[in-house]
Amino acid sequence: MKNRKPTKWRHSAILLGSMFFGMSGLSTAATLTEPAAPDERLNDYPIVLVHGFFGWGRDEVLGLYKHFGGFKDIQEELKRYGNHDTVVTPAMGPISSSWDRACELYAQLTGTRVDYGVAHSTEHEHERFGENHNTWKNKSKISNLGKGQKVNLIAHSQGVQTSRILIELLGKGSAAERDATRTSDLSDLFKGDNQWVNGLAAISGANDGSPLAHAIYHGVPGFDDLISTLIKAVNLLNIDAIYDFKLDQFGLDGRRLFELPSAYTRRIIGDLYHRKDSAFYDMSTDGSAEINQFASAESDVYYYSWANQTSELNGSGKQVSGKSTNPILTLPVNFMGSFTHQPEGQVPLDSEYWPNDGITSTRSMAGPINWSTDVITPYDPSQVRDGIDIKPGIWNYMGHIEGNWDHWDMLNILDGSHDVRPLYYNAANFLTSTPGVKGGSLNWFIILSCLSFLFIRKSRSQGK
Repeated sequence: MKNRKPTKWRHSAILLGSMFFGMSGLSTAATLTEPAAPDERLNDYPIVLVHGFFGWGRDEVLGLYKHFGGFKDIQEELKRYGNHDTVVTPAMGPISSSWDRACELYAQLTGTRVDYGVAHSTEHEHERFGENHNTWKNKSKISNLGKGQKVNLIAHSQGVQTSRILIELLGKGSAAERDATRTSDLSDLFKGDNQWVNGLAAISGANDGSPLAHAIYHGVPGFDDLISTLIKAVNLLNIDAIYDFKLDQFGLDGRRLFELPSAYTRRIIGDLYHRKDSAFYDMSTDGSAEINQFASAESDVYYYSWANQTSELNGSGKQVSGKSTNPILTLPVNFMGSFTHQPEGQVPLDSEYWPNDGITSTRSMAGPINWSTDVITPYDPSQVRDGIDIKPGIWNYMGHIEGNWDHWDMLNILDGSHDVRPLYYNAANFLTSTPGVKGGSLNWFIILSCLSFLFIRKSRSQGK
């Protein structure tokens, strides 16, 4: 992506956003199950859970505590109780850039080696190739993608940025990578015209970034305390010794002998937070605006979004942590609830960003606004009842979930008083209610075997 800055710091879509949140004709309130998805299932495409900032894979944390669900495994419960045949959870770099993460997501779903691109890796001075996922260890491979098979994505936080970049590259490819790479050496990801994402359900989406990541990237006063908070979260989960930052492309070492877990985490963050090719820049206001400009909504992809919030308005007009906010998030909630940063020539971070969930601003969650041409519209259940189809290519905003829900509540982790699983069931049902292939989780091996059997049988009968 090129760092192009329009003459106006915000695109006119911000006007749409302001109008949208002030609409009185349609309610923007939601619960975990309302508005409810249509009953009819029109596709059975595999569901992919896409984690965000500081997420981890299913085999990390000894495989006992899942990023999606904690001890209540959302992947498996979508299969068991949601009747979704195929659900997978790839694992990308927890603090990597959304571009790098999109390349890693693509490689895991297709069972190929990670290719970050010649142009991208040259610009950001890291290795072009990453891990090879054409192995039995890769549990996220979906066969025959682009050959009749599609997927539905449910993404959280930075996972929404990651998913949007994947969708953009599948649909349009990358001109920069095509120019920099021999045709015979070009990854299919960068060729374009190969869209196999059917829909995206965005939960707590960091479409316009995170003031937390923005502050760390810019090194504003107090940013070191924010880093310490992230380290505490890692230590609380007891994942430090078995947490993979997946930054091999930069040549960053793993945990060294006798290195304390907290020191290891701080070293890795310290090596990456100032780089543009990182989650910290991509979730700054400028970084997220550049992604919004690059990755616009695709006309044949369905988009749904849900927002949440844990901060509450105090008497001075600032946003502060609520009674049920996770204590570890108190500092970042209060920091984001009054933080402004408006350097000349950059996208300003102002009071619109104050309502937050401890990691992401609530204003970011409905859909991309800064420098974006995307259309965000409140979902109207009455249209579905009247037989009007949901439109692809626009953001169908499901609403602001009632109650106090912090960033981790939306994953069902670190808080036993919230249960977000019904939202994931509902989101999956929205995605599978869009037109597609029923029986879309295709077992091509069986189909091809049957065709081969019929062909052989016919050949033998003709030879008699």
